[in-house]
Amino acid sequence: RQRELEHDAKQTVSRRVQGIVRNEFRTEINNKEMELLQVDRRLNEARLTMDRLRACIISTYYGQINQTGSSEMSRMNGPPSSIHPSVKKYLGKRPSH
Repeated sequence: RQRELEHDAKQTVSRRVQGIVRNEFRTEINNKEMELLQVDRRLNEARLTMDRLRACIISTYYGQINQTGSSEMSRMNGPPSSIHPSVKKYLGKRPSH
């Protein structure tokens, strides 16, 4: 009889501990999922900001090309290239038409 009571008590304690551990893991997993969602949202915001910055830089670059005077054009040996400098390194010095 005593052994049965001890065995039942051990099982009860074991179930309680397992329940507590399960709940804690579930809570921590939910917290980590929320953190991942927040990181993902921030990454998307950063991508959007970088895309806007890139578009602004490119439009500024091409706006400066359009505003160059004829004296600057002659000094550059002809009309300016319409290739952005970051792409020019892959294509060579002058675009092929």
